[in-house]
Amino acid sequence: KHCDWKSYDCLYALRVEMKLLYPLLNLALVVISAVKADESDYYQTMQDAFQSVEEQSDITDQTNLTSWDVQAIGIDFPCTVDSVPPSEAKNIHELTPYDIKVVAAMGDSITAAFGAGARNIFEALIEYRGQSWSIGGDNDLSSVTTLPNIIKKYNPNVRGFSIKTGKSDSSNSKLNVAESGAKSDSMRRQAEQLVNKIKADKSIDFNNDWKLVTLWIGGNDLCAYCKNKELYSPENYVKNIEDALDYLKDELPRTFVNLVQIIDITRLAPLRSFLCDIVHAFVCECVNDDDDTSKASADYQEECNKLVDNKYNDRDDFTVVIQPFFLGVELPRDENDNPDKSYFAPDCFHFSTKGHKEGAVALWNNMLEPVGGKNTGWQLGGPIKCPSTDAPYFYTRINSNLEVFNSQIGNTDDEPHSKDNSKDHSFAAIVTGTTVGVAVFILAVMITVVAVAYKVRRRNSSPDSEYLPLVDAKF
Repeated sequence: KHCDWKSYDCLYALRVEMKLLYPLLNLALVVISAVKADESDYYQTMQDAFQSVEEQSDITDQTNLTSWDVQAIGIDFPCTVDSVPPSEAKNIHELTPYDIKVVAAMGDSITAAFGAGARNIFEALIEYRGQSWSIGGDNDLSSVTTLPNIIKKYNPNVRGFSIKTGKSDSSNSKLNVAESGAKSDSMRRQAEQLVNKIKADKSIDFNNDWKLVTLWIGGNDLCAYCKNKELYSPENYVKNIEDALDYLKDELPRTFVNLVQIIDITRLAPLRSFLCDIVHAFVCECVNDDDDTSKASADYQEECNKLVDNKYNDRDDFTVVIQPFFLGVELPRDENDNPDKSYFAPDCFHFSTKGHKEGAVALWNNMLEPVGGKNTGWQLGGPIKCPSTDAPYFYTRINSNLEVFNSQIGNTDDEPHSKDNSKDHSFAAIVTGTTVGVAVFILAVMITVVAVAYKVRRRNSSPDSEYLPLVDAKF
């Protein structure tokens, strides 16, 4: 009754007394034991502890206490794919899905798909890399929605995607070098590992194959921010990312990098339950530090914007593009306005397969939106966008200029090239509209000048009037 739930001894006593909660209370002991360990041993300690729990518990009888309804989720593909692929892109600003020969990813446990396919808490330590939103390649798009499975529609021979389960050093990982527990200071090391892996793969033409790399990092930095604001400052965060991106730029030719903006982790705070509270309290304590951590998240995002705005646009075979869809992502809710836990793994922190699906679609859609006009949220259950006939490429800062200008003047009938035969915007229409607008503007200026000159001449020619300066003339 008066037990402190954070007390190790108290939880041990409760575990003995309350057999119904045996697996969950073991979990609490596991988490506390893991927190007591050094950070470098965190995940190994968790694995060992969970194994001990499995050995001590009758999971078959207790699974209903922590069961999760998990299934791989596919999506309808509405886009038209050319039977004969177009000519290969000559530079990064012409890059289309057909051109991608290699996919790769860097990051933390989200990109490792930690717990994504877990049916209960005891499976939550498995990394389901084949289902990872940005780099998984299990099955195909009809059953597993990931970025590589979308790209497979355009190039079935794309390489590098991870499959099945395993750690970053397993053969299933392929070019998914993400590590659970990683922070931004490990991105340079991951970049080096990635380049070495690509060089070692004899099936990849290192110098000529077009590569797509997705980098998403910062969740664990934010989870530790409230404990050490100097070490995990926005300045240190972006410096770590810059170091990794600079290395990729120097070492990896023909590469398009997606730099995905970090999510505000405090939005996970409403995920509440006995289990969720334990995980949040001991794995990511800063999730409840609303003000400071939320501001740090915004500062992380802004520093990344500044970095990419000023760099990585000076080569025709390498670029970095910010994909901002996570900026406006809110906690999914069910029909009763309660947090929808189906988007999360049983640990209430990592994405489930359903969450990975939404991340994959939002990332793909961001890639087909011009810089300056990208969505900053995801549309849950929304469709996949299709490349248009006039803009079939992935948007970069350079090739976005015309599209951004067009949206500013209100010409926004850019519909996808899809099986429903929706109209595509025409490049000729853009040019024609722009030309007509400029012509009208020039004509208006000429009429104005003539009118002013005529009025000034009349005033100057009248003996009863003094010269009126041009600035005082009425139009």
